[in-house]
This record gives sequence, C-alpha cells and structure tokens, in this order.
Amino acid sequence: MKEFMFIYQGGDPEWMKHTSPEDIAAVMKCWEEWMTKLQEAVPE
Repeated sequence: MKEFMFIYQGGDPEWMKHTSPEDIAAVMKCWEEWMTKLQEAVPE
C-alpha cells in the first residue's frame, strides 16, 4: 500500500474534548475496520 496516501480534512477540532473515552474508542474501532477493509481491497 506504499503507493497511496489517505488525507482526511474536516471534522471538529474540539471533538475529543467533549467526547467520552468510550465513544472515542468506538469511533477509532470503526476507522480501523474501514482501513483494514480498504487495505484488503487494494492489491499490493
């Protein structure tokens, strides 16, 4: 996957200040699952 770069722009810069640790963990899990699926879909 060396040929690709993922750039995320946007979102609320204060999000982590007003989000519970449990909610942060749940969102990160979704991101990790999505990135794993993306990596599996792109041939080496």
